[in-house]
Formats: sequence, structure tokens, C-alpha cells
Amino acid sequence: MPSVLKKQILPANEYILNEGVVGDTVYLILKGQVEVRLGASTDSPKVLAKLSEGDVIGEMSLFDDRPHMASVMALTEITVAVISKEDFKQLVKSMDSVMRGIFQILIRRLRLVGDKEIIKSMRTDVAGWEK
Repeated sequence: MPSVLKKQILPANEYILNEGVVGDTVYLILKGQVEVRLGASTDSPKVLAKLSEGDVIGEMSLFDDRPHMASVMALTEITVAVISKEDFKQLVKSMDSVMRGIFQILIRRLRLVGDKEIIKSMRTDVAGWEK
């Protein structure tokens, strides 16, 4: 494992990332399963995805210094490779400027889609209907 990656084992049923909080870590899932949830602090969170071995979480927040768009909970005990914000920023700096630009555009687009999904979810939760 490269020296910037640190291996950790995290327990089941605990949140790894919290919606609305700016992240300081990227996680590569080596073993186990997590669930991505929107509105985790509400009575009825919406499950957006289940992720497992080979998936990465937390990267968007580190790339653009904005809060996480969703929370992530470990469904099982998980083993992850962790990279700190500082090490992640160094890796990004070492990327070709064209690739860096492409990643920034992709993250901006993903956030736009996520914002629309949040608004759609809020309409359903508050009004009981979707527009």
C-alpha cells in the first residue's frame, strides 16, 4: 500500500461521512459495504446507493472544499485505505492541469445533480408530493 494510504477498520452501523460537514479524508473501501444516505438526520433518510470493495467515498468534498452532499454509514465492518486531505491535495497538484480541470468540471456537474435531488427530496418530504 502506498505510504500516503493508511489502512483502518471501521465498525458497522457508524457514520463515516456526515452530510453538511466538510471532509478531511478520502476512503477507498477494501472490504465491507456502506450505504449513502440523504437526510440521514431525519426520520426518513433516502438511500442513494450501496457501495463496496473498490468504491471511493469523500473525494468530492476534498476536491472542492465543500460539505458532503450525503452521509455514509457502514452496513458491515469495513476495511478502508484512508488518504488525508493534505496528501490528497498533493496528489491533485501532481496531476496534469487538463485532468485537474476535467475533474473540477465533473464534480461541479455532480453537485448540480445532487442539489436538484435534494430539492426534489425536500418537496416530497415537506409537501408529500413530487413536482
